[in-house]
Amino acid sequence: MKKIGIITYHCVDNYGAVLQAYSLQDTVKKISNLDVDIVDYRPIEITKNYSFSIIPKNKSVIKLISNLLSYPFKKQKNAKFKSFLSNHIKLSDNYYEGIWEEYDVLIAGSDQVWNPGITRLAPYYLNLPKSLAKKVSYAASIGKDNLNESELSYLSTAISLVDNVSVREESAVPIVAKALPNKSVTQVLDPVFLKPAEQWLEILPKTKRFSNYILIYIMEYNEELFKLAKKLSKQENKKIIIVSPNANIKTVLKSLKLPGKVLYTQGPIEFLDLIVNADYICTNSFHGTAFSIIFEKKFITVAHGSRNTRLESILDNLGILSQQLDSKACNAALEKDVATLFQYDNAMVVRKLDDLKERSLKFLVEAVK
Repeated sequence: MKKIGIITYHCVDNYGAVLQAYSLQDTVKKISNLDVDIVDYRPIEITKNYSFSIIPKNKSVIKLISNLLSYPFKKQKNAKFKSFLSNHIKLSDNYYEGIWEEYDVLIAGSDQVWNPGITRLAPYYLNLPKSLAKKVSYAASIGKDNLNESELSYLSTAISLVDNVSVREESAVPIVAKALPNKSVTQVLDPVFLKPAEQWLEILPKTKRFSNYILIYIMEYNEELFKLAKKLSKQENKKIIIVSPNANIKTVLKSLKLPGKVLYTQGPIEFLDLIVNADYICTNSFHGTAFSIIFEKKFITVAHGSRNTRLESILDNLGILSQQLDSKACNAALEKDVATLFQYDNAMVVRKLDDLKERSLKFLVEAVK
């Protein structure tokens, strides 16, 4: 029986990374009816950013105290991620150098597997000359709007063996097309969009843990986002729940002034559950935005400090760029009925998303033949 291997960022305590890996594997398995593995490739270059220890590298006393306080929470969270991988994702056997030769089709993606600023490891670019597998990129992201000449030259060589090419962001299409002038480049959806809401709900608990709340899910601290949520909380009489993978001291101290709580130990299932049951969502995360769209939630995305390409791409494709606010727009909104900012034409979004999903699945079906 033919085998398909997926290479992606699955081995980190990151909601988006793990959930997109799960969705892509499940979708590929359903459309191909083949054996599909997430290749259990765990390079230190990727995992080091999510490792946790008590002793800080810079020997900072403040950091040491922070690590001591956060260590038990990180351990609990890590255990939940391990449980999700064990229960919902089929991993390959232990990784070894020649594992790529076991597969008939290799898929790289999604996530920022082609961002040269994150990694230049050959497997993520499918630069595997010994493998005779058909090589496919699905929703690979370069993570930014442009590459310098050195990065473009590297990308051109690194992905030269890819047979079927797709990327996640619209802005990446001309960049990758320049790197591969003799190949077609297709824009497709992030894998989380390939599963309809009802299929995501199947893996969630049947009972609500929380109700009547605004969810703040942030990748970096944002003062304006907190102000917006606080105004909305007062206006709509709702508590606030904060989830942040980077819940540093500043985030925690600021949150003490808000009517709610910070949750530190949420695994992938609990994260999705918080999205599903929220009345409003404030985020600066791509996958926080993506799942808000999937579950048809009232949401606002506040511009991230440095990584907005992927956010702007999906919002623009769905005709709802108005749901992303910059700092100036956030401050102006504080003088208005804040709840109106969270409203958009959901019927239009559903139609556009269905069209994009059809194109994405068509690419995937053809690619894994």
